[in-house]
Amino acid sequence: MHKFNATCVLHGVKMQVRKYSLTTFTTILRTIPLAFIANLFMIVPAWALQTHSEPEGIYVHQMAHLLFMAALAYLSWDIRRTSFSGRGWGYMQLFCLSMFLWNVLAFTGHGIEYFLGPENFLQGGYWHNRLLGPMTMNKQIYYLAKLDHLVCVPALFFLFLSLRTFYRDSLKHDTREGSR
Repeated sequence: MHKFNATCVLHGVKMQVRKYSLTTFTTILRTIPLAFIANLFMIVPAWALQTHSEPEGIYVHQMAHLLFMAALAYLSWDIRRTSFSGRGWGYMQLFCLSMFLWNVLAFTGHGIEYFLGPENFLQGGYWHNRLLGPMTMNKQIYYLAKLDHLVCVPALFFLFLSLRTFYRDSLKHDTREGSR
């Protein structure tokens, strides 16, 4: 059995790190792929998507959309009010605007769905429902609201760009601090 010691020096303070057995570590590393493969054979539904029971579920869900819209509007307003500058803050405002628009679409879609009955859909399972004609204004609005992913995905990309810009700016700041 091989054991190792490690000593860490952080800001001039010497610290002793715990002893670990290499055989225990390699056993753990060998077990992880086996556990992953075993999980593949025990697949069960995750139920990641849920429908809302009437009427409380949809009310709470709609209130959550309104609260999220208010939070995004406040964040965008606060960024503009405090005059934060830089590309990262611009991306953050684009994220707020896009997610606000996504919430409007989702809120509208949920509201319109309430007025469309099951007779307006060809039932083919949760992922395979089809909207039946004739296409009324409510059905057209519902259809357009279901395309909300065309707004949500770019919004999340703006969030990624914003966080990446903040991270890179902090690295530049740290390297300038370290060269002093």
